[in-house]
Amino acid sequence: MFRFKAASLTVIGLALAAAASCGSKAETPPQPVASAAVYTATAPATVVAPATTTPPPAATTGPCDGAMTLALRTAIQSLATKDLAAGMKPLGDTICQHVLEGGTVPAPFTIVPGKCYAVIAYAYPNVTETDVVVNLDLGPNPPPMMAPLAGMFPRAQDADQGPSAVIGRKDQCIKHPANAGGLAAAALNVPFAVRADAIAKIGSGPVAIQVYSK
Repeated sequence: MFRFKAASLTVIGLALAAAASCGSKAETPPQPVASAAVYTATAPATVVAPATTTPPPAATTGPCDGAMTLALRTAIQSLATKDLAAGMKPLGDTICQHVLEGGTVPAPFTIVPGKCYAVIAYAYPNVTETDVVVNLDLGPNPPPMMAPLAGMFPRAQDADQGPSAVIGRKDQCIKHPANAGGLAAAALNVPFAVRADAIAKIGSGPVAIQVYSK
C-alpha cells in the first residue's frame, strides 16, 4: 500500500494547475463599440427676393367728380362771403378740373358795361400754389383792328399766396372800360369776351374756378 506525503500532494496539485492554465485560451478583452454617426439637418438658406419699387400712380387729368366739385364750390363760396363785395352772385357754374402742375382751368365769360366782376380759384389737396388771371379773349387770330383793345383792358392777376386766389375783392372788382367814361370808352360801349384762368402753379390735383358779378 502506497502512501504519499502531504508535501508531495501539494507539489502535484500545483503542477496540475499550471498545466491546466497553459492549455486554455487567453480571454479577449471587450472591444469598444463604434458609436452610430449622428446626422444634423441643416436649415435651407432663406432666399431674399430683391426689393421692388412700385412707381407712384400717375396724376389724373379731367373733370372732377361730384363730391370734389361740391367740396371746392363750398370752399369758394366761403371765400366769396368773406372777400367779395355785397351783392356779388355766381356767374355760371363752378368749373372743376384735375390738372398737372402748370395746367389751367379756363372760365370764359362776357364783361358788359355797367357791371363789375370778381373771380375766385381754389385747389387742394396737392396743389399748394394757385394763380388766377383774367385776359381779354380776342380769339386765336384776332383782326389787327382789335389789337388796341388789349391795351384798354389790362391783364388782371391775383397777388395771393397758397391754394386759393381772388381777383376783385370788395370795391376792386373788374369793370368794363366804358365804366370809366370818356369818348374812347363810349366808342367801346360793347360787351367784351374775356377769359379767367386758374393755374396750378405748384402741384397737381383738382382746381376749381368761379366767376362772380353784380
